[in-house]
Amino acid sequence: LSILSSLCFGKHVDPDQITARGITKLSLIDVSYAQTCGYSIKLIAAAKKLGSGKISAIVAPMLVPGDSMLSKTDDVFNAVLVHGNAVGDVLFYGRGAGKYPTAPAVLGDVMDCIDHQSERKLISWGAPENNYVIDPGERVTSLYVRCTTDDLPEAKKEIESILGPITLLNRTGSSFNEFAFIIKTQRPEKDQVALLEKLTSVSVKALLRVCSFDTEE
Repeated sequence: LSILSSLCFGKHVDPDQITARGITKLSLIDVSYAQTCGYSIKLIAAAKKLGSGKISAIVAPMLVPGDSMLSKTDDVFNAVLVHGNAVGDVLFYGRGAGKYPTAPAVLGDVMDCIDHQSERKLISWGAPENNYVIDPGERVTSLYVRCTTDDLPEAKKEIESILGPITLLNRTGSSFNEFAFIIKTQRPEKDQVALLEKLTSVSVKALLRVCSFDTEE
């Protein structure tokens, strides 16, 4: 993501500037809930240039809509989705792991160097800037939340009074005190997390972004 962001936006993005969250805390329970509402969970590396000229960059597991090609990218396949104002969505898809997919990429670079010894291809980007990459918590998004509670009706009432409308999710085999929902009202992530911390009737067990391809911000 550091390399792609630097190439796309013209300024160096240091890996240390990118918020990264792995899949170690991801549960199959969350995968099941996501599937019930037409989503899949994928590890997404996403960067976006904002109207301010700054960018946001994050690597994290997210809920991806089932009608997106990214949701159908499995096994050793990788996909890169580029969204442009005029071109719309452009997807690059193929095998991205293992000796056979890697060998043509490496050999292709070597052959390119041999074939163009007399040419100099300039692929570069500008120097890094402080505060160029914003905290992803500043970005407006929807969140998936999984909780436990001793009183579901009371919990739902409290959640909607603090967070606004939610979409309750169901899954086969869920325990009596477990439920999950997607927050409908979109706010900056940090604001939603702060509101979740005010809840007294639930215990939050999982929190995931809902991947959005909205270009307005």
